[in-house]
Amino acid sequence: MIYVSIIAGLIIVSLSVVAFKRGWWTVIHRRIVAWTVIFYGLYLATLTGSYTSLALPGIGSIAIGAGTGAAVGFMTWLAIGTVGVATGGVGIAIGAGAMSAIGAIFGGAGGAAGGFGVTTVTYPLVSPFFWGPVIILGVYILRGKRIKMQQMLPPPDDNGT
Repeated sequence: MIYVSIIAGLIIVSLSVVAFKRGWWTVIHRRIVAWTVIFYGLYLATLTGSYTSLALPGIGSIAIGAGTGAAVGFMTWLAIGTVGVATGGVGIAIGAGAMSAIGAIFGGAGGAAGGFGVTTVTYPLVSPFFWGPVIILGVYILRGKRIKMQQMLPPPDDNGT
């Protein structure tokens, strides 16, 4: 990135200096410099970086999973307990505490697994506060005030020519 920026800056400056020194600052040369500046700004806008990190589950996801699992375990105990009385008392034999604990364990494990993974984050390498004005400068050079031909001509000498 640094080499491309240095080369682009040298091209822009050298084109401008040559055009000014030789009196070539015509519409064509101004457009060439303007498009070079615009493309350089657009190039800077496309530069992005990224990093990958390991995402660990938060305490909140584990707690919410465990709480939900315990609630589901308790509700399951209520349903099985009612049916279990008619079929021999299986739900009552296991108990509400055991059913809630089983639900909490599996819910907490599910919450931990849901928050675990690999995350890739992408970010801009060059701030828009830099490449934005570069593009605006290129547009200004491209669409800027027209230079009158009389300003470019040398002043007349003493004999009127």
